[in-house]
Amino acid sequence: MRRDAAFSTPRVRAHASHSSWPPVLHSPVLLSGANSLEAESARTALLESWRAKGVVVLRAGSDAAKRATPNDLVSLSKEFGEVEMNPGVKKQFLWPGIPQVQVLGNVRREDGEPRALFQSCQRLDHVKYDPIKRAPVWHTDQLFRNPQPRGSLLMCIAGPPVGGGTAFASTELSESNLPPELIDSLRDKVLVMSYAHHNAACKRSTPSYPLLTAEQRAKYPPITRPLITRAQANGEEVLNCFNSSVMAVLPSTAPPLQPDEMEHYETTGEKHDSVEELCSTVLPLLTAQSYVHQWEPGDVVIWDNERCVHAATWYDSEKYAREMWRTTFR
Repeated sequence: MRRDAAFSTPRVRAHASHSSWPPVLHSPVLLSGANSLEAESARTALLESWRAKGVVVLRAGSDAAKRATPNDLVSLSKEFGEVEMNPGVKKQFLWPGIPQVQVLGNVRREDGEPRALFQSCQRLDHVKYDPIKRAPVWHTDQLFRNPQPRGSLLMCIAGPPVGGGTAFASTELSESNLPPELIDSLRDKVLVMSYAHHNAACKRSTPSYPLLTAEQRAKYPPITRPLITRAQANGEEVLNCFNSSVMAVLPSTAPPLQPDEMEHYETTGEKHDSVEELCSTVLPLLTAQSYVHQWEPGDVVIWDNERCVHAATWYDSEKYAREMWRTTFR
């Protein structure tokens, strides 16, 4: 497919400092369900940090990981917004009886079937986006939904001693090192994306990843949205555009994809050339400075889906167990 010159060639400028990003709060009481003054003060600090920075780390400790229940995570999530029921996620990857909690990782049930959604990733020595390897897979969660989740909470129950971290980078244009001419070239672009394409794309690297059923495809049709939007939290312009669901990046005045093109992208997971052009032009700059969280049991990271992107890092999934609980809110 022919590649049109869609994005300006960037000239790099100095990146803003993120030496205090993200804030880290040490408070085991937040996962205990307590209503003490200490807990109320900690909740206030957590919310204020999240609103100010877009990402906040809660270190509750390994004892909290042993005691915490999925309902504890749901209760904490309600402080940030309406907790979602994980629409479209296969039931086997949801906590039994608590559909607000999705299980991620490589853990299995007693019968050997996976009870966590697993996705492999490349082993790299850095997290800055590599256009040649097309990795790491930097993304915003569930961008294919309208409206998309406002944010997510991810809690570590068990993890490897080495690897398995999660990297975060800001998408706020005022905090980025993207030059003005590049930003201007992105303003008239729209994303074409779908849930079906997302899962088909993920399946290309992880064969066990589930494809959507015909019923799910009908329920979650393709959508379009602007590449640059304004964050609900602070009104700042953000790049809300990186997700495996994106199959094309087009000028807002361009004709829509033809039905046969759409069907091809949704069933094969292949992408229009414009997607990799966007990633290779923007992501190396956007992810040049990032934070990598090395998980310990009891850690919770809360992030704003509009104000940051994140990426998983490799771990030895044949040797180590990893279990993470995730909620989303709007």
